[in-house]
Amino acid sequence: MEHKASESHNEIVNNEDDAIFSVSDEGILTPPRTPPTVNNFIYEDEEEEDDDHEPTQPRRKRRRIGDGEFSPNLDTSNSNNEPAATFVCEICADDKASNESFGIQNCSHSYCRDCIKNYVASKLQENITSISCPVPDCKGSLDPEYCRPVLPPQVVERWESALRESTIIVSQRFYCPYKDCSTMLVEDVTQVVMESECPNCKRMFCAQCKVAWHAGIGCEEFQKLNENEREKGDIMLRNLARKNRWSRCPKCMFYVEKTCGFDEVRCRCGNCFIYAPGQI
Repeated sequence: MEHKASESHNEIVNNEDDAIFSVSDEGILTPPRTPPTVNNFIYEDEEEEDDDHEPTQPRRKRRRIGDGEFSPNLDTSNSNNEPAATFVCEICADDKASNESFGIQNCSHSYCRDCIKNYVASKLQENITSISCPVPDCKGSLDPEYCRPVLPPQVVERWESALRESTIIVSQRFYCPYKDCSTMLVEDVTQVVMESECPNCKRMFCAQCKVAWHAGIGCEEFQKLNENEREKGDIMLRNLARKNRWSRCPKCMFYVEKTCGFDEVRCRCGNCFIYAPGQI
């Protein structure tokens, strides 16, 4: 047992269970106080004073933590209480954390990651694949591999695809004629290819005319057709007219059939022409 003296009463501390008993001057023993949990207190050094109020030796003072009071040692994220480093992005003019900075290759300029992402996307929308630093006349540059950490995967893929297209000679590239596909294709200049298959949509097209495959009609005849006569249905009607030996009015381009009489016929549009079976 250990005895502690004070001005008004004595404390008896049991070191085994840390129970504290108080004894007044009249000899009355008060019930033990349950010691608080260590986790709920912090300790501060303060000096004891004797009867003459002179400091003697420091002692430990226990103070409860709660109601918004925290120990300074509990927050270890910034022990020096220094503000996080920031920089001003020259594009959006906002204060950004240093870890949001993204530098441009071959120059000293840097911008926030969000602005770089929007900047690259806007250039690709303008069909610009060689993207340089936003500062005019700066030699800084960007490429898909360098910007991969800050760009969405679909933007990187689009950029790489545009770069591949830019390396192909314009005269050798064309696109799948089917509007719901439009995959870029490269013409094989080493041999003459007529009928070919799109590697993406697996549909047939004419490699010479660069259109959907025109079955039943040659390329030379197809090229003579008007733009509004090149659909599949138009070609089928043309083949049917040739099979039935119909003729076509040279003015209104309407198909007519002569059942009897002279070869000179009058079309419903009023035009007269010589009936030429099968010549359409």
